[in-house]
Amino acid sequence: MKIAPNAIAAAATLALAGAAMAQTPLPITNGSFETPGLFGPLEPLGWHNLSNINAVRRTVGDGRQPALGLPGSGGLTVRTGEACIELGTGGNGGFVAFTTDVLNFDTFNYYNPAIDWTRGDVVVTGWYMIPANFPVDGETKGIKLELRLPSSQIAWSWEATGLPTTTNDQWVRFEYRLTRQEMQDRFDQGVADGFYPPNPVPNQMSLLPFRFIGDNTPTSGKIFWDDIVVVQEDSGPSCPACAADYDQSGGVDGDDITAFFNDWQAGAPCGDVDGSGGVDGDDIPFFFDRWQAGGCN
Repeated sequence: MKIAPNAIAAAATLALAGAAMAQTPLPITNGSFETPGLFGPLEPLGWHNLSNINAVRRTVGDGRQPALGLPGSGGLTVRTGEACIELGTGGNGGFVAFTTDVLNFDTFNYYNPAIDWTRGDVVVTGWYMIPANFPVDGETKGIKLELRLPSSQIAWSWEATGLPTTTNDQWVRFEYRLTRQEMQDRFDQGVADGFYPPNPVPNQMSLLPFRFIGDNTPTSGKIFWDDIVVVQEDSGPSCPACAADYDQSGGVDGDDITAFFNDWQAGAPCGDVDGSGGVDGDDIPFFFDRWQAGGCN
């Protein structure tokens, strides 16, 4: 029995929808900051403080102020384990952050969490604490996400902000969702603007817990972070149900050709219009057969 290609594509779409809530942890290194770095205890393994002495790894009993205790000991504590990170200030503004965009000397790759361009949304969670006696007022603060190409070139970046002035010594859960469609849209815009070619597609994302206010602006206070986790949902982007109307505009026209070839050249999963399970040369005649017919069957 021969199955129509559009039926295969429809079945694949339903399968993706069914997997939409499944999540896979991404390989973020040392998200709880327990392991010190190669060059001393003030940097966690897999993280770099951007040469800013105000971003440091903190441990219980390290002699720094404010003092941190073990979980459940009362007063200010790390959230889990014996370590976290602190974003302090020299009192005169600027950008203070840790980043995962640091070279792993064992693999000669970056510590940035890997992403799969064929899958779904990226969700970042973590915990932050801003002590009542060390509030941070008037600054932009949160986690910055940088979508990166295999060369580590930044394709686009987002800032997930909105932290309060203080959490009154309590650890507060943080969550930010970066949709797969938003990543695709921003990457496509960068290709259209000539910043990079359509291939290769992004395959990693750097994370930066940060605080920022203009240089020479009086600043004070401290932000602590612990237990940062990154997951990516297993479903891919929403693909058009009708191969001819590829840009899903409601009509079949020249824009559909451009949209299809953008995905096909990038190896994006929606470029697999013949439902074969891979993006290859067979998808091109399949697409044009549907496009010239002006329909979906």
